[in-house]
Amino acid sequence: MQLPSQFVRLTGSSNKVIKQLTLLRKDKAERARQGHVLVQGIKTIQELAQKGIPIATLGITLPASPADSTAEQGHSHPTACVQSIQALVGGHAADNHPVDLRGSSLELVQAIARGEIQAGQYLAVSRALTSKLLGTQSPTSEHEVWAKVRTMDHSHRFDPSSSRLVERMLVLDRITDPGNMGLMIRAGSALGWDGSWHTPGTVDEMNDKVIRASRALCLEWPVKAGGTWSQLDQFLQHRRMALVVADMLPASASVQKGGAASKKDRSMLEVDPYQLAWWNWPTGLPSTTLPNRIALVLSSEHHGVRAHQETEMEQQVKSRLLDNAIRVSIPMATGVESMNVATAATTMMWEINQLVHRKGAPQILRIAQ
Repeated sequence: MQLPSQFVRLTGSSNKVIKQLTLLRKDKAERARQGHVLVQGIKTIQELAQKGIPIATLGITLPASPADSTAEQGHSHPTACVQSIQALVGGHAADNHPVDLRGSSLELVQAIARGEIQAGQYLAVSRALTSKLLGTQSPTSEHEVWAKVRTMDHSHRFDPSSSRLVERMLVLDRITDPGNMGLMIRAGSALGWDGSWHTPGTVDEMNDKVIRASRALCLEWPVKAGGTWSQLDQFLQHRRMALVVADMLPASASVQKGGAASKKDRSMLEVDPYQLAWWNWPTGLPSTTLPNRIALVLSSEHHGVRAHQETEMEQQVKSRLLDNAIRVSIPMATGVESMNVATAATTMMWEINQLVHRKGAPQILRIAQ
């Protein structure tokens, strides 16, 4: 088939456009300046187009031509900088090298021809340049597609004046693994949570690995980036939200399969392994149902939720909030020390949804102080 005439073929990693697109992936400040990010995959691009998210650039992957090979090795070539694909007729380029347009690249070109997806710029690059742009560790597909799309600022959802209620949100405390963040955003979106508050030191929500892990749902997920604990304190008070911290079970708790009483140690608290365990429950809070509005704090398995690396004032605010917060734990089998934070977050969000909507009674552990 003949490619749409608006496509332009780029060759050579030194090309200005390639450099700009690569910088967009690598540099947080550049993403903020341009207000755009790179996404990949035909399904993701189709979903973004259907949602009306503006697409600045669409890119397809074509098999490398001799000109591509020369340019990517750093040698000059008269047509290596920018070559129009308008000359492609019947699946062949002007130099008689066949153009193997298949898979996602063919699907995207067909969608463009039908008017289903539109952009301000259309590019075609080699597989090597696609890998460079996307920064994937494993080789990209022979016919991978990608797009430069506009980011949206949803942080107004966390303004005191916002009319949109935030009923359940995540508080990500120094989560540094972008894959984990992406999975939590994807799970939160699927489970109907309202967004996340990111404390200083948390990875950028527009990091390329976050985008891939979330299937680009991070573009629509409301985030308060760099929100301090003092600001969080004010927000929780204004919205009347309960702060809940994901934590390990206390040492005095014992997971009992079948609920049988322990004859060896009567001082141990028995925990039903098939539901979340709640503790540090406020005295004045009814124990028959969960609060309707919850902010769930999650931190990395390595650092945990501790008050350090903040200013003295922030440490005091954080310590007060954490000391008074409700704690929630996932009972685990003997010999398992912890769960991946994204897995734990998904489990907790789903269980919290069940308790809130069904008005179920939480399993509360009464721990002697």
